[in-house]
Amino acid sequence: MKRIGRALFVLPALVAAWMVLGAPDAQAQDVKSWQKAILQKVQKNQDYPRSAIARRLEGAAKIEITIDGQGVITSYEVLESTGHDVLDRQLPRLMDKLDPLPVPPAQLMKGDSFTFKLPLVWRLG
Repeated sequence: MKRIGRALFVLPALVAAWMVLGAPDAQAQDVKSWQKAILQKVQKNQDYPRSAIARRLEGAAKIEITIDGQGVITSYEVLESTGHDVLDRQLPRLMDKLDPLPVPPAQLMKGDSFTFKLPLVWRLG
């Protein structure tokens, strides 16, 4: 599997619901910084399989991820498939590469975990 240039990827966007409504500016900035760190880690680790490129396959998936207070992925579930097996097979590999994620800001934690949705996109440029 060869990593293809960034131009082939649409950066995944984190779900807006992550934002803590009414949070003080410093807390909102902590959340934004954490989101940016996740986006950078996804961008660095998301691969586009050669066979998918050759067949001009594109797709989008949505993953629900639960992490602990240290950013360790404790579980994940594919909520929406890309519609292509070759791209869907990348999802567990990507989760392994992303683990652990950046440590989440304290205000996002619900007890000892935090669950969020991560949309992922494979698009040819």
